[in-house]
Amino acid sequence: MDDSMLLVLYDRITKRSLSRERVFRDRDNAFDLDDDEFRSRFRLTKEATAWLCNELRDDLVRRKSRTVIPPEVQLLITLQFFASGGFQRNVGDHCQLKVAQSTVSRIMPSVVNSIIRRLGHKISFPRSREQQLDVSSRFFIISQMPGVVGAIDCTHIAIKAPPASKYNEESFINRKGFHSINVQVVCDSQLRILNINPLYPGRTHDAFIWRNSTLRENFEDGVIGRGLWLLGDSAYPLETWLLTPVGNPSTAAELNYNAAHRKARNTIERCFGVLKQRFRCLDLKSAGGLQYVPEKSAKIVMACAILHNICVAFNIPTEEICGNDDDDDDDSINEIEHSANQNAVNVRQQLILQRFC
Repeated sequence: MDDSMLLVLYDRITKRSLSRERVFRDRDNAFDLDDDEFRSRFRLTKEATAWLCNELRDDLVRRKSRTVIPPEVQLLITLQFFASGGFQRNVGDHCQLKVAQSTVSRIMPSVVNSIIRRLGHKISFPRSREQQLDVSSRFFIISQMPGVVGAIDCTHIAIKAPPASKYNEESFINRKGFHSINVQVVCDSQLRILNINPLYPGRTHDAFIWRNSTLRENFEDGVIGRGLWLLGDSAYPLETWLLTPVGNPSTAAELNYNAAHRKARNTIERCFGVLKQRFRCLDLKSAGGLQYVPEKSAKIVMACAILHNICVAFNIPTEEICGNDDDDDDDSINEIEHSANQNAVNVRQQLILQRFC
């Protein structure tokens, strides 16, 4: 985005035209913050925020409302909630964005829906052979593992207990003992999210979500090229298009394969760490989780994933959390390894013999 376009977008943000309607004005313009403080509070840079607001503007202009809240302020209020994980009242009391809790409650769903509707295409699995080979070549550089078009795993996003009158509450209690939705994510080596499914209750096993996913159907139907695969941990079934670690490695080649597999698959753990560090609303176990019903919580997860990819596209840095995500279901390794079909075992073994001896 060139400087002239930025000036135009900033001008829209900093200047408010007078009208007969009662127009909301923020006490202090958030864009007057220095760059680091702005990014700390809203996670996006000023440039990315201006671009994003321009993309969503038509959805966020409320022409019939008595109180006109500029699209820029609506967006910043939502970003502030995503970034801080604070309750709506605390977000509304922010010195730059002082509005009532009821206003925050009205604004956020509109912004979330607009992000998903307008920018949902920012999450897309590579379809062309050229795109797939580009992704796999980047994985090969970091791990020496060939043919990898994504790393897959699930992570739990804590939510409040859904009302028992409308939901099977017990299905949302995961094996860690808190209410959650179990979110399946596939990412590339640059931590860009390629596919996401936030629709399953926390008790649902990772392998079940995968077996019932559209992405798996695409692999099975040959939509995604042969000789390419995802990498999953031991919670997943070994398939010809989804490679898992060797459960009990007994040779040097199998150890080498597991090491390369771990290097490549570590990207999904890093992706979860960056996503939850960037948008703290997704990491609220101690505070009882997102205070919304599962459907609204799923939309917030989706919107944050889209914004995460926008941050990747704009090269916006964030502190990266090291270590493994603690939501794996590794206790099922023996059952899944035992049930693997022989064709999948042969594919993995052939790869091990060709590449890791």
